[in-house]
Amino acid sequence: MRVKLNSEKDIDAVVASMTTAEKLRLVGAQTTIYSGSVEELGIPAMCLADGATGINLGQVLIDGDVRLAPELRGTAIGGLFGRLDGAKRLLEQAEEGSGQHQLLSTVLSYYPQGEDPTSFPSGVNVGATWSPEEACRMGQALGNEMYACGVDVILGPNVEIQRDPLCGRAYECFGEDPASTSSSAGRLAIKAESRPPVSIIANSIKAGVRPIVRIRP
Repeated sequence: MRVKLNSEKDIDAVVASMTTAEKLRLVGAQTTIYSGSVEELGIPAMCLADGATGINLGQVLIDGDVRLAPELRGTAIGGLFGRLDGAKRLLEQAEEGSGQHQLLSTVLSYYPQGEDPTSFPSGVNVGATWSPEEACRMGQALGNEMYACGVDVILGPNVEIQRDPLCGRAYECFGEDPASTSSSAGRLAIKAESRPPVSIIANSIKAGVRPIVRIRP
């Protein structure tokens, strides 16, 4: 009988027993925000979402909407910024017990009064405080909220150095000062990950420093 992943002590045995096909499933994706899984070994799909400024509910809605039957697509979103109303409609159509159903249920239960997820300050605003302590506070709050809503991996923060005013992602960066960026972004990430099992994938978008396509007539 093959070992199933029940705790950290099972990791080595589970990996050793995996076939190449099973390993490849883990580096692929089931949907736009869920990774692959190997359920027979107890390895679930992970939810990866943009979250450097809070939960990207739009991503959750789009991910669910594209998996609906063609005649139902668009009804769950009601416009991308249907926000929680869209989430409620999508939840009604999601398969009970699915990862999508679980994530939407958790998001909606976390906001029982109908408020949108917290909109945290963008990187450039955090960097402008010159306060690593404030970055720590934001990271801890962000990690807690993502964990409560079932998000496993946060795709952020953006640690690229702002070198050009034409950078389309300048608002995500923490500024042009390397010392300030490393201090603030680093502490934000560490604090967010202090809420296991939330993980951080810091971004460094080199191609976005001066995107030529944005400035063509």
